[in-house]
Amino acid sequence: MKILVVSDTHGYNTNLFELLDKIRPIDMLIHCGDSEGLADYIEEFTHCPVVMVRGNCDYFCLSRSDELLNVAGHRIFVTHGHHYGVKSGLSGLFDKAKEEGADIVLYGHSHIPDLCQLYGITAMNPGSLSLPRQPGRKCTYGIIEINEDGKAYCSLNTL
Repeated sequence: MKILVVSDTHGYNTNLFELLDKIRPIDMLIHCGDSEGLADYIEEFTHCPVVMVRGNCDYFCLSRSDELLNVAGHRIFVTHGHHYGVKSGLSGLFDKAKEEGADIVLYGHSHIPDLCQLYGITAMNPGSLSLPRQPGRKCTYGIIEINEDGKAYCSLNTL
């Protein structure tokens, strides 16, 4: 199973659509918020299941703030991150993921890619495909690959 993880596209979807053409097929797309009202458009273009959460800039979005998914034997907690103070640290995010029994937590908000582990939980921020903020300002995204044995491999990638 191959899952594309993106965040913080802020209505600028050109890079997302180019990326989808490049890496298809995928089995699922997870968007960690701040799509800015283009959720339906993204879902139409993707041709696979899409999970989207509401970010701090998604004012009229009907998506939930958090989602808990059961995928191929993994519990994946998806959030934008602003409710958990991710710009100041990840302790609140890890606490919530632990409370939910998640082994993977996906978040955005900072526009800075990050991949780390704590308490046996893997946390991944895919960064931003549109407005990156890390040194070098490269557009980034995440991939989760779950093999036939159920092992999940998370990676950060540059467009």
